[in-house]
Amino acid sequence: MLFSHLKDLSYQRSASEAFGFYIAYFLLFLVIAAIIGGLSTFYSSDEAEVLQMASRLGIVTVTIISIGLAFCVLRKKNLLKQPTSIGIIILVGLCAMFGGALLGLLPIAFLTMKKPISSTLQSTSNIPL
Repeated sequence: MLFSHLKDLSYQRSASEAFGFYIAYFLLFLVIAAIIGGLSTFYSSDEAEVLQMASRLGIVTVTIISIGLAFCVLRKKNLLKQPTSIGIIILVGLCAMFGGALLGLLPIAFLTMKKPISSTLQSTSNIPL
């Protein structure tokens, strides 16, 4: 199913399920950013200033929750100790900062297609020979 296992961040998704994940979280991020941006109307009566502040708050919000979501997916899949994890989190942050939820969720959607590492494999791989 396209929208199955949306809350299960450790689930290995197929390409169509990753697309469903992308669409669902994109809509969720838009709602959250709109709410946060809408709150900026309470701080000013100047329409141009409100629009600019709402846009900035929306981008900051999407960037922060994109980084948080990427971190959670990496943690649930036991991939945080991988050398590429920091790079993935930075990539997600940059994509979200410059492209909003549209670009910020792309690396995360691809990340959800990765197979989780079992915790027993991860703990035994650190034993020196």
